[in-house]
Amino acid sequence: MNTNKDSLSDPVELDESRDGERRFLFHLSNDHRILRTGREVIAACQLDISVEVWVEELNDLLLSVQKWATGQAARIAACYAVLSGGKVCLFVVPQSRTFDFDLADELATLSRTLFQQYNVGPIELGQIPAHEQDRFIHPGDARLIYGLENGAHEAVDAQP
Repeated sequence: MNTNKDSLSDPVELDESRDGERRFLFHLSNDHRILRTGREVIAACQLDISVEVWVEELNDLLLSVQKWATGQAARIAACYAVLSGGKVCLFVVPQSRTFDFDLADELATLSRTLFQQYNVGPIELGQIPAHEQDRFIHPGDARLIYGLENGAHEAVDAQP
């Protein structure tokens, strides 16, 4: 490894189109390790906060949404989070088979609250029908934050 002063002062380029899905491992001075995708690093930089703070904010946001959804259990079957193009997309699956207009109003209020409380960038909330989830979310990209999938629910964790 070349460690001369000139090479250390040269910037390391991270290109979103090339490195967005690439994983980066950060070694912190306190011996902690943080693993993030290029998109997550870029999103944190755009917000002008550290990746670690952004991930904490995101985890707090997801826990808040999970708590909110738990209080709406009679109306909500599941809730998924997807990081897409620098924004956090939250997809809520209603218990009903038809669009829930009252739930849509509550999602609009929740969206405003989340945007005011959390520094994670743009946040989108939407209601999606259970029978058409695959039109809106890709299972490999979505993170279940509320509801049951395959009979079990893991704790919320925004880390990849």
